[in-house]
Amino acid sequence: MLVLGISGGIIPCWDAIAMFGFAVSAQRLRLALYLLLAFSAGLAAVLIATGILVVRIKRLAASRWEDRRFFQWLPLVSAAVVTVLGLWLCYDSLHHYHSQ
Repeated sequence: MLVLGISGGIIPCWDAIAMFGFAVSAQRLRLALYLLLAFSAGLAAVLIATGILVVRIKRLAASRWEDRRFFQWLPLVSAAVVTVLGLWLCYDSLHHYHSQ
């Protein structure tokens, strides 16, 4: 949830910046502001819905499968998968960078 908040709130969204830039370049400043407001409201709605969904699914899963060994290991397994994917992406990007 923290990463979703950071990506949606702190880091600038290049799609919104491009949309705003195109509307300003067309000398439609009011349209640019409305588009930016709609884009931000949509992003906020998606982040809120995702957060609510994650909390509800976690509660449902905990009530049904909390005693199972796999459910207890799931946070560790998911962290390992994300770490391995991140390392693989880093390796792959460095490999392609040096081959060019």
